[in-house]
This record gives sequence, structure tokens and C-alpha cells, in this order.
Amino acid sequence: MKANVDTVIVGSLVTLVPYRREHVQRYNTWMQDAQLQELTESEPLSLEEEYDMQRAWADDEDKCTFILLDNSGMGDSLGTDMSRMAGDVNLFLNDHEERTTAEIEVMVAEDKSRRKVCCLEFVTRY
Repeated sequence: MKANVDTVIVGSLVTLVPYRREHVQRYNTWMQDAQLQELTESEPLSLEEEYDMQRAWADDEDKCTFILLDNSGMGDSLGTDMSRMAGDVNLFLNDHEERTTAEIEVMVAEDKSRRKVCCLEFVTRY
């Protein structure tokens, strides 16, 4: 979604950043995992198809997609180091009459980031 192109949401345990081209290769690697495919009801895509999907999601006015970064060990740093990629968060704006209502989907793809308390106390940064 173009509306979140510069939105970074920072919490104590996780940071959400817009899903960008530089995230696609790692995201595509995650989505080759049979267990994640089953859990997310997804089919594997080629890397090129994943790049196409990322571009489509970025332009979709009914979907807001973020990459979830694990803040473990980050201290006060807000960097977007690719090694911190842990999953994704999607907001689906399915109610066209009530645009403040969304379905939310969270995927934690990295084993080391699973089973942690995920507090949604975020500060929005622009």
C-alpha cells in the first residue's frame, strides 16, 4: 500500500517496516518451506514471481504489508538489518465502508523469533 511506504512502527520487541524489494529474496526463501506453506495456505513462488507479488502488494490500496524485524539485542538502535527479519504482518482493508477496520495476519517465519511475547505497543514513526 502506498500509504505505508515510509511508515516504520517501533515496539519494544519488534519493528515493522514496509515490505520492500530488498526483503524479497529472504521472504521467498521462507516461503519455500513446506510447513510455512501449509500454515499460511500458500503456494511456492519463483523468485521472479515473488518480486512481482511485492510490487503488486505495494500498489494494492486494500492491503498494507510490513516486514517484522526482531528487536532482540538491539538496545536503542532502530536499524533495519536484514538479519533481523523475522516474518511479516499484513493488514487487509476488506470493509470499503469502514476503512479503519482491518483483518490482521502475522507470520513469524524465523524459528529463533517464535514463541516470544509479542506486545503490540507501537509508536508510529514517519
